[in-house]
Order: sequence, then structure tokens, then C-alpha cells
Amino acid sequence: MVRAARVAPPPERGRRQLRRGGFGSRSEATETLDHARDLLTLAGHDQARRDDVAELLLATIRAGQPLPDIEDVRRRIRADLSLTGIPTLADYLTEWLAGLTVEANTITGYESHIRVHIIPHLGHLPI
Repeated sequence: MVRAARVAPPPERGRRQLRRGGFGSRSEATETLDHARDLLTLAGHDQARRDDVAELLLATIRAGQPLPDIEDVRRRIRADLSLTGIPTLADYLTEWLAGLTVEANTITGYESHIRVHIIPHLGHLPI
């Protein structure tokens, strides 16, 4: 297991470390470490933005996804968009179901398909 980067904690939490393992080689682990550090550097001295980047990194690792592209994160920071507030397919489908105005049996069928087939396999994907 390689420690990728130290992530600054929000005031209410203790210190957090971004950890990820399973690399094929030391150079692959080093590249991932450098990538995580580069992403944290994008925030500069803005602590709130740095916390956003840290949350994005932690969420990405928890979901088993590759680290986000540096240019994509840079664009989102420049546009002052949320980095962690990106809804997932599961979030979207849950809200969509709640807003449907069709028969109850139709909603029950949709809910079943979404819960059993879509969310377990694709629910983690950001929209």
C-alpha cells in the first residue's frame, strides 16, 4: 500500500491520508502520488478549495475510480464549480423516480429495475 498524499482535514475531523494500493510497480505508484499532489496543488492557498480537492480524491479512491484529469479539475476550479457536488447516476435516478407522475405499478417496476440492475453496476458514475 502506498500513501499517495496527506490531505488537510476539515477543522471538525482529524488528519486524513489518501491511501491506495494494488499498483503493478513502484513507478506506477509514484506516478499516482505525483498526480494526487498535482491535483492538491491546483487549489493554491485557498483552504476551502483544497478541502474540495481532498474530498474529490477521497471519493474517487473509495469508488475505485482512477484519479480525475488535472485539466478537468483545473477548469472546474477556474469556473468556481463544486468538485465534490457532482451527482451520481444513483442520485439522479432516485430524484427522477420521486418526481414521476405515472401509475403506481409503473413506478414500482421502474424502482425495482433501478434498484436491482442499474444502481449496483452504474450508480457510482458521475453524471
